[in-house]
Amino acid sequence: NIAHLIHDLTVASAYVSNKQAAPSFWAYCFTQLLEALQWPGTRSITSLEYQTQKSWQKALQQLSALDALDAHTSSSEAISLIQQICTQQVFQPETIMATPIQVVGMMEALSAPVDALWVLQMNDHIWPPPARPNALLPAHIQRAARLPNADNSVQATFSAGIHRRVLHSAKRVIFSSSQLENTTQLRASPLIKSVEAISYLPLAQTLAEMLSEAGNADLTHLDDHIAPAVQVGEHVSGGTGLFRAQAICPAWAFYQYRLGAKNLKTPSEGLDNLTRGQLVHAVLAAFWQSNENKLDFADLRNMSDDALKMHLNKAIHKALQDFAKSTNIATKTVLELEHERLQKLAGAWLAFEKEQGVAFHIVGCEIEKQVDISGIEVTLKIDRIHRLESGGMVFVDYKTGQIPKFSTWGEERITEPQLPIYASFYFGDASQKIAGLQFGMVKIAEHSFEGVSQDVFDVEPSKRKPKFTQQFSDWQSLLVHFKTSIEMIATEIKAGEASVKFSDKNALSYCEVLPLLRLPERQLQFERFLDVAEPPPA
Repeated sequence: NIAHLIHDLTVASAYVSNKQAAPSFWAYCFTQLLEALQWPGTRSITSLEYQTQKSWQKALQQLSALDALDAHTSSSEAISLIQQICTQQVFQPETIMATPIQVVGMMEALSAPVDALWVLQMNDHIWPPPARPNALLPAHIQRAARLPNADNSVQATFSAGIHRRVLHSAKRVIFSSSQLENTTQLRASPLIKSVEAISYLPLAQTLAEMLSEAGNADLTHLDDHIAPAVQVGEHVSGGTGLFRAQAICPAWAFYQYRLGAKNLKTPSEGLDNLTRGQLVHAVLAAFWQSNENKLDFADLRNMSDDALKMHLNKAIHKALQDFAKSTNIATKTVLELEHERLQKLAGAWLAFEKEQGVAFHIVGCEIEKQVDISGIEVTLKIDRIHRLESGGMVFVDYKTGQIPKFSTWGEERITEPQLPIYASFYFGDASQKIAGLQFGMVKIAEHSFEGVSQDVFDVEPSKRKPKFTQQFSDWQSLLVHFKTSIEMIATEIKAGEASVKFSDKNALSYCEVLPLLRLPERQLQFERFLDVAEPPPA
């Protein structure tokens, strides 16, 4: 109205003067003038307006910096200078992404309209913020001028104004405060004392619950832990990986191996770890089978260093040649680097085997065999079988990564069943031929055989290692346990057991269908079940 216009013009004319003053004086005058004109006002400003305000304050700082030139200007000259600064200043506002939830500071939260607001850390030592007077100015002058951060009363007034704006900035506003920090008892901010307290926060609805409420038709509850049973003649792929997934989490086995779900592979530059591991397998297989008559430990023991290097280079050359035929990423540089890596890694492994001094005869490498496990046809792919001088057979599975958790071999549910499957079903009823199951850890840092062998039972139970062997009376008892456990898992697969249950979440690290297990949603459902079973106190 006219009265407000006259007031604004009067205020503006008070700051217009022909006197000469430092640029910082005029920057201060411009700020005071805008505050007197109540700019930008009491309404919530948008993100763009907030960023514009910040850019304007930066321009005023640049104007004040001109004091270093020791030149005084009139008000009109100061206006020209600030116009020039604003023209030359690049202003590119940040755009707010259309995300449903944003985590922002207190001031930025007031810069854009929102549907709901949750204000955290409303404790009395944080809000109102403590006073921090300028150390370069006398404290009494700051208090008298009521400068920002001058004292607690200034901070209280400032916070109260912001708090009123917060209360009206959204349809729903929630304040929360901490009760403890380590062992220190904390108190809520006095500004939220009048806010109605709630005992607990209602959790957000899941998509399934929203769809359920939206539907008018009666819905039938269906348990998804039982899948269709495996039919006679139905082929179930996966080999020993199927049994491992079933033992860890039945739903994993069903989704990946029966439904065929799998994740999208992330492209990698060069060779990935899986391919590198396969090349190690190929090199060692080619080494032991480099002649028409397979090499044995005696051949390795009698080889000179030069002969060993020659045989190894032949094996590496063959493995890389076969690999190059099957892929288009085997460039000359890649092959040269792999040859160098394989020579170092496989060479160190063969030197380790030579040093072990355990005599054996190679039965076969990279062997494939079809076996029947309680009606499920499984293809075994065995890295190596060798026969000891005693006549006992040893299965060896090469690993270039972490040591498998074979401590579960003594448990009812074996979650690393690969080698126990070999022992139980490769020789059929002649499992008495088995003398050992070993993981060959082919690694740069150290080489080792990890597993279990028949001679472990030659010592008294309390001294046996691995520790799980202490609960079995003899080697045959352990082999019987292997077969019983594997057949139990096979029975689950045939029956369609597909529940989401597991004993160790870390065992799901390599699960390709992890999103299908819906673990966060199931955790939320479980928490709500507990809330219903035990309602909060009134």
